[in-house]
Amino acid sequence: MRPYFFNNPGRVRSLKFEQDRWIGTPFYPRACAVGVGVDCVRLQAEILANTGAIPRLELPAYTLDHAKHTTRSQLLVFLLTAPELENRFTLVPLGAPRIPGDLLGLLSGMTDHHLASVDQWGNAVHAIEEHGVIRTRLDDPKFSRRICYVLRLNESPQK
Repeated sequence: MRPYFFNNPGRVRSLKFEQDRWIGTPFYPRACAVGVGVDCVRLQAEILANTGAIPRLELPAYTLDHAKHTTRSQLLVFLLTAPELENRFTLVPLGAPRIPGDLLGLLSGMTDHHLASVDQWGNAVHAIEEHGVIRTRLDDPKFSRRICYVLRLNESPQK
């Protein structure tokens, strides 16, 4: 098994810097500009790209109300099948400890339709409507019961 990407202090510091700089950015659908606007999916894609964890992604079209109409996951399918992310994520058992950089797929409506990432203090960093980019404690029952899956980013395979 390959090591996880955020497995050293330098990468965790880079993750912290990226997560911190987005805090307070307003929520705005399909936007991606620090301090101006971002949604939950683009926030996580930017954090991971800016830390060097993944390449900058062309995200497929998506709507904010997808989970109101279907139980089919768009997020998990994309994260596990996008060619740029091939074999990069491992599903982690829900009861396992969370580590910095873990991606959390959260229930929003009828399926997972929200993404958050874990910081080094046991919080989730995510963008939500009416609040923007915030930190939420992982042990907050209202938050934790919505977690559908945890994905851990593997080190990139050597080419």
